[in-house]
Amino acid sequence: MKLTHKKNENPDVNLDVNAILIFIQQILFFLCGKTKASVELAFSTILASMALACQDMYDVEIVDGVIVPVSHFHISLARSGSKKTTVYRLAMAQIHQIEHELAEAFSASLDEYKRQYVLWDEECKSLKKSLQKAIRQKDGIEEARRELEECLKNEPVKPVRVHLTVTDPTPEALLQEMADYSCMGITSDEGSALFESIMRRKIAIVNSLWCGDNYRVSRVSTGSFEIKDPRLGMLLMIQPEPHDNILKSLANKTRATGGDARILRMDLTLLTRLIDINELVPGNQSDLDKFYSIQKKHIAAGIERRKKSEPRICMVFAPDAKTRLHDFDRHVNHLMQPEKKLYHYNDWGARFTEHTARIAAVMQLFITPDSTVITLETLEAALLISEWYLNHFIVKMDAVRGPSYTEIVLEWFENNLVKNGSYDFLRREIMQKIHLPLRKKANLMPILEQLSDEKKVQLWEDDSGTHYVRYLASKMTPSELDAKLNILSGRPAYHSSGSIFSSIPLKE
Repeated sequence: MKLTHKKNENPDVNLDVNAILIFIQQILFFLCGKTKASVELAFSTILASMALACQDMYDVEIVDGVIVPVSHFHISLARSGSKKTTVYRLAMAQIHQIEHELAEAFSASLDEYKRQYVLWDEECKSLKKSLQKAIRQKDGIEEARRELEECLKNEPVKPVRVHLTVTDPTPEALLQEMADYSCMGITSDEGSALFESIMRRKIAIVNSLWCGDNYRVSRVSTGSFEIKDPRLGMLLMIQPEPHDNILKSLANKTRATGGDARILRMDLTLLTRLIDINELVPGNQSDLDKFYSIQKKHIAAGIERRKKSEPRICMVFAPDAKTRLHDFDRHVNHLMQPEKKLYHYNDWGARFTEHTARIAAVMQLFITPDSTVITLETLEAALLISEWYLNHFIVKMDAVRGPSYTEIVLEWFENNLVKNGSYDFLRREIMQKIHLPLRKKANLMPILEQLSDEKKVQLWEDDSGTHYVRYLASKMTPSELDAKLNILSGRPAYHSSGSIFSSIPLKE
């Protein structure tokens, strides 16, 4: 039996075990041993829960004066049976426990508030009557007014409900929730419908909140309000098929807004080699308990900081790490130039450094919870992690993007070069034979003019007014074209003393 198709393996989508620092390896060893989940799925989920715990207490400085939140948007894709729910519950167990305790405390505070409000309200009513009587009698007015003003100042403060997570919000409900308490995580282990809602409806809202920008809302029904000092994280677990269907239908829209470039997306089905649990440093229950205690510490600190309206603590890079990040940033910017690897993925590439800084800050806060300095070792791991997420982004975008019109035109030139027998193509023949939407002059000419600006083609006409396009970006040399034409005509490939063809630009 002969296979007619083999799966193209892409090792770039696999996670390098060196990206997982020892502290996290120990947690994953115990967690994956307990759940039988893949290391990659557990790692992505754990990292998301770490970011949720830190986002309200810390920021990170990328370069001098450029400070950003440490919030993450994580989407983990895995098929049914991959232990998504099991891993999600363990990673989020401490956060949900704290949320339960906060809900109970809020309930008790609300009952006390209601009792105090009734007493306060009755006292105010009584003092209002006293003031009215004093005004009628024109006696003791100032004293009555002073007592009422003092009472009004002592109105009981309604307790704030602290929501650490929300599972299935509409965009409007999310804004309303964050108006009351502006630090939150959108989390779900069955997030297909939620993902579609977020990406289809007002993705700009989520983008702004990811950046930590204040957000002003104005509605006829609810009036105007402002979300101040927001921090929003995300942890969604989705099956690949519904996710990909949503992505295909919305890819152009969401990429244009920068929505996809803010997501750390991992698709377990793309991996060609899973990390073996035995490659990790062994850990036990005490390592998981330590992880939970650090989560609790950071969450409690964030809540207390917000109560006191204090500034966040800013994480900074050690000098050697700062230099390394700067150098890597320049390298990524180089790869985003035309014809380079990241040219078509410059939306994610432009955020590569920021993603890396956010990831590094969160990991450092669990390795050294009381330090604000990100070490070079942590940064190196974060760079590998960012590259891993970027490679998954590339695969997903390639699947939904398809070739651009510019790529279609260049590919057509390359594929028809031998058939044309020259680097000079008649423009009218291009319009007769190329990809159907490009047969209209209004569609084709902007592409040819762009390629001309990029010096990949040259547009010219002969003395009779006939228009030509000279293909300058060919991978085939004139001598190779000469040899292939000889073979087509039945002559030996080596027949000819030299090529008569030229791909050199014409001079004016």
